Amino acid sequence: MPNPRKSAVKALIKVESDGGFSNLVIDNVIKQDGLVGADSALATALFYGVLDRKITIDYILSKYSKQPIKKLPYYVAAALRIGVFQLLYMDKIPSFAAINESVNLVKRSKNSNSSGYVNAVLRNVDREGNNSLPDDDSVKSISIRYSFPEWIVARFVNQFGVEKTKEIFTEMLKKSDVYLRVNNTKISTDELIEKLHDEGVETEKTDIENGLKVISQSGAIDGLSAYKNGYFHVQDLSSQICVASLDLKDNMRVLDICAAPGGKTFTAAEIMNGTGEIISCDLYEHRVKLISNGAKRLSLKNVKTFVADASIYNGELGEFDRVLCDAPCSGLGIMGRKPDIKYKNEDEIKDLPEIQYNILTNAAKYVKPNGKIVYSTCTILRDENEGVFDRFISSNPHFKTINVQTILSSEKGGDGFFIAVAERID
Repeated sequence: MPNPRKSAVKALIKVESDGGFSNLVIDNVIKQDGLVGADSALATALFYGVLDRKITIDYILSKYSKQPIKKLPYYVAAALRIGVFQLLYMDKIPSFAAINESVNLVKRSKNSNSSGYVNAVLRNVDREGNNSLPDDDSVKSISIRYSFPEWIVARFVNQFGVEKTKEIFTEMLKKSDVYLRVNNTKISTDELIEKLHDEGVETEKTDIENGLKVISQSGAIDGLSAYKNGYFHVQDLSSQICVASLDLKDNMRVLDICAAPGGKTFTAAEIMNGTGEIISCDLYEHRVKLISNGAKRLSLKNVKTFVADASIYNGELGEFDRVLCDAPCSGLGIMGRKPDIKYKNEDEIKDLPEIQYNILTNAAKYVKPNGKIVYSTCTILRDENEGVFDRFISSNPHFKTINVQTILSSEKGGDGFFIAVAERID
């Protein structure tokens, strides 16, 4: 019989021990364990909830556990974490159920001798709640309260100040909205709204043309017939704003140089009404296949895919009216959607600005005179954004800045994002 809590524990262990991508891990576990409907929703909520709040949860556990959480067996630690998450953040689950289910999970595992310990710790947490959390505005205290590593807190506070940082973190801890992009080459926005309604999905229009926000849904988006028929793809609002900044027209030639999994390519192809040509590239063949498969599902015949290194110029590709350089980045703007990102080591991102600058410099070589290039990232750190773009502009006098914007999670409803537009003027 499917057990959503056991599935959540399994997925948490997978991320903790193997470092897998959170969305891929939970999707695979749900499919393997045969979870559907409410069971699938509960497993997903527990999994992402623990990842979102792990620093806070572990701090609370440290108050009631004689053993450091990091020294516990993976299974026991995960069972404790989902227990605490239910006790403190899921009001609709009774305390006795949250405790008993975690205890039973451990009882039925190879760590059964720890079930009494789990029971005692969770009962203590239930009695005391989260009253032990620090409430000052030091980096350490903000880290504990909002569950972001201290190095991220320090960078955000330095860039945005304490109050704005807390506002951003608060938004990131909320459930991320789901946005859809209507495939206007196949269906109108109003027609898709009706079709989705018939399949149990309620949506509303956004300020972006052919964009929809999901209000409620009953089941997986990719299981809908409207999805399988290629009537839409899932794309965050900020990514749609990014593509809109390209200022696309029919019959243009467009290069998406770091394109996988292809969402921005698809939106660009749709804005151009299936006309012109979009060359969509990525470094690895398996990632380029994701783009090809997506374009096929959406019936976007103006998309051509290539395996290519974005930092190396390929004259055979020719020149383009528009170039999108959505560079690899730290991802710190999308931590609300992918909470595993926050657990990166700071050293992992130290070389990114140089990599981004090299990719942007190379991408600019493909821009026609009077053409435009968009540099974008899904981070909100200045050294990966303005730092890279300003360096590019100062080193390339034949480009002029058209527009620069940073989208914060606390402002427009989408993910944190950076978008800079430049025009070639020679």
